[in-house]
Amino acid sequence: MDDNDDDLFFAQIILTAAGVVAEVTLKETGQIALEYLASPQGHDVDLILLDINMPEMSGFEFLDLYQPLYDRGFARAPVVMHSSSSAPVDKSRASAYGCVRGYLVKPISKVMALSLVQMAAQARPGA
Repeated sequence: MDDNDDDLFFAQIILTAAGVVAEVTLKETGQIALEYLASPQGHDVDLILLDINMPEMSGFEFLDLYQPLYDRGFARAPVVMHSSSSAPVDKSRASAYGCVRGYLVKPISKVMALSLVQMAAQARPGA
């Protein structure tokens, strides 16, 4: 989820070109994404790319609501933060969430896209 359509489009192109994904699903708001991820269709999501700065709900506010769903098994997709912030405080804060598997600084590169495969494949703790 990202508030910048250009960033979303570019990430989709890089991910597809790297052969990382077969389908990219975009959600307009954090709330819509949470509802989708908690639904049966959302259980097919392998990885969430999440920006920190978004309208209506920040990435960290999303994580506050998503982490309990993830912990209880209602949502299973790990999260990779995909932000323009390289601030150590943001990286540290993101890593405190058990559902977060990585932190990538924009723009996403082909090498970063390939690393997403490994991040998505990491088993959930306790699973």
